[in-house]
Amino acid sequence: MKYLVQSQKLVSADVVELNPKYDLDNATARLASRLIYALIDAHAELNSVKPV
Repeated sequence: MKYLVQSQKLVSADVVELNPKYDLDNATARLASRLIYALIDAHAELNSVKPV
């Protein structure tokens, strides 16, 4: 994620098709949240801002 954000070519990101019925132990939801956090954290680091 850090490399992607630093390239400054990322315009948008989308997390889709999460179906709780088939998400055993919320593993997919946790992965999605980690990816979103990593993206926001990398963007904040690039702009010298730290998320709370």
